[in-house]
Amino acid sequence: MNHADLPYTLWQSLIFTWTFWMSVTLGCYGLVLLHHTVRGSWGYPVLRIAEAGSKLIFPMGLVYLAIFFLGKEAIYPWSHPGSDPVLVRKASYMNWAWIRTLIYCGIWALTAWVVNSSSKRQDQTGDVRETQKRTNLSAPSLVFFVILLTFAFTDWVMSLEAHWYSTIYGFLFMADSGLAALAFVTMVALRHADREPYKSAINRSVVRDLGNLLLTFTMVWAYFNLSQFLIQWSGNLPEEASYYVNRNSDVWRWLGAFLICGQFFLPFLLLLSNRTKRTPGILLNVARWIFFVRILDIFWMTVPTFRPSGPSIEMLYDLGVFVVFGAIWLGAFSLLLKQNALFPKHAPYVPPQAGEVLEHAS
Repeated sequence: MNHADLPYTLWQSLIFTWTFWMSVTLGCYGLVLLHHTVRGSWGYPVLRIAEAGSKLIFPMGLVYLAIFFLGKEAIYPWSHPGSDPVLVRKASYMNWAWIRTLIYCGIWALTAWVVNSSSKRQDQTGDVRETQKRTNLSAPSLVFFVILLTFAFTDWVMSLEAHWYSTIYGFLFMADSGLAALAFVTMVALRHADREPYKSAINRSVVRDLGNLLLTFTMVWAYFNLSQFLIQWSGNLPEEASYYVNRNSDVWRWLGAFLICGQFFLPFLLLLSNRTKRTPGILLNVARWIFFVRILDIFWMTVPTFRPSGPSIEMLYDLGVFVVFGAIWLGAFSLLLKQNALFPKHAPYVPPQAGEVLEHAS
């Protein structure tokens, strides 16, 4: 690799890394809204974890603005359209992506702050009316979240491709973000399932619910990916096929095949087992595996755009940027998690029923 290309490589590594951690952040926000909408008992043990992740939405938005203003020429083809009429039209829309990013992240951060503040306030005052207030806000916010997510990831990630487009892209990233965040909060909670406050809060029912949610998001992920492929394969149009052409080298094909097995078939078969969903140790390892494969999936979705011939020495930069950025994200997350009690006081306590002793051994 030419040293002159190093800044471009670093920006490309950064957009891959940022996309993954932003999907975790937004997934945490979505889980907070989902929990307050349905009020499921599964959500209370992981609520504070998801809240801490959702608080990083606006800082992550500011990081994107830095990428947009300083690195867009390295990653976005519309930033140097030349005489390509498609890219010229894209540029007229995409040049305002930074304003839309402020709007997306501002709306999400504001609703997250209102909902999280209500939860904290109920812990302090015991006012049960706060529960209904959160539901009244979270239900419509969840709908608008999916809509805005479509626009956001079209701006942030789909525009990495020169001419390609997909009408299902927003729903695909909804599944991606939900699966990554659910795996993350499950990892954090079950890692401490044998300690208080989780020891008293996580019973077999909660573990089973978390496992069923992981299974659901795994199937949704597979459905949207298969739908996108079949629709574009049957259409057989050059501008739609370019996405898969960029991932047609030997290495990218093998990675794609691994993702099919590692992100769907293996977790699907494991999560069908009742033993997996009643044993925290096993479910913890499944969540770890899903989280790991989520990294590879985002890598496959972003990096082949820049390196269609396959991975090379640039992967060292991808790894380095990912580790540094991930350490910063996790450090900020840990600080935010410590601001409140790990288990909400307003959560209803449901004692484990007879025979519901958890099997902690993996």
